[in-house]
Amino acid sequence: MLYLLTPTNLTHTDWAVSSFREAVQVIAQSEAEARTVATLRFATFPEPHVRSDTSWGPWRNSELVSARVIDTLDDKILTLSARP
Repeated sequence: MLYLLTPTNLTHTDWAVSSFREAVQVIAQSEAEARTVATLRFATFPEPHVRSDTSWGPWRNSELVSARVIDTLDDKILTLSARP
């Protein structure tokens, strides 16, 4: 499936740990996987002992990032994939 993740609240402090704050398309099997892919790709954790698979962050938060299934890729929007 193809998901469009769109930031909706860029003023929230959780964005401090993300290197990217624009819409992104993610090829993934589920919305949860799409959000995880974005989290892993854009996470900028300040301390090395914090793991990128923690349950917090803006890309996993539905109040900070909306997600919807889309039918076609937009060449103007960054595309990520859960698969190599």
